[in-house]
Amino acid sequence: MRKFTPKGIALMLALFLSVTAWAENVSVKTKAVYSYGAMLDGGFSKTPTGVVRSFYDVNNRLSRVLEADIMLADSEGTPEVEVPGQEIPKYYSIYEYDEQGQLQKVRTRKCGIYSAFDRAWTDFVDAETYEYNDDGTKKKQYNYGPNGKLMTVKVFEYVVSD
Repeated sequence: MRKFTPKGIALMLALFLSVTAWAENVSVKTKAVYSYGAMLDGGFSKTPTGVVRSFYDVNNRLSRVLEADIMLADSEGTPEVEVPGQEIPKYYSIYEYDEQGQLQKVRTRKCGIYSAFDRAWTDFVDAETYEYNDDGTKKKQYNYGPNGKLMTVKVFEYVVSD
């Protein structure tokens, strides 16, 4: 597993998103949803503690999601590797569609501190795959664990009334 600094991760992600947008020649729409978490003293943070950044393709389909924590403060006695306000990536997901525009697969990778305060990305795993009925309605959703093992299958049934 490769190890990267938080600045290196942010730079690689920015470069990946820029190169991807250039290669596909698309205008990317984005959305950020901030979360405010509980503090150790029982109160709530007045500054964001997390963010989920969603990226959409020109067909307004979800194409990528980056989930990150936001550093509130660096702990005393730890190496100065993170700066308050810095976004620390946790998960990165890519959404893949077929020619008809139906979601086929969600691939996810995790970023975490594994040793010596270095952050590293895991390999991509298929988190979800889908099957569709002939009429285009969703038939099944397969959910996989981080080791690639099938965890659950969701079956969709539709009731048609006249």
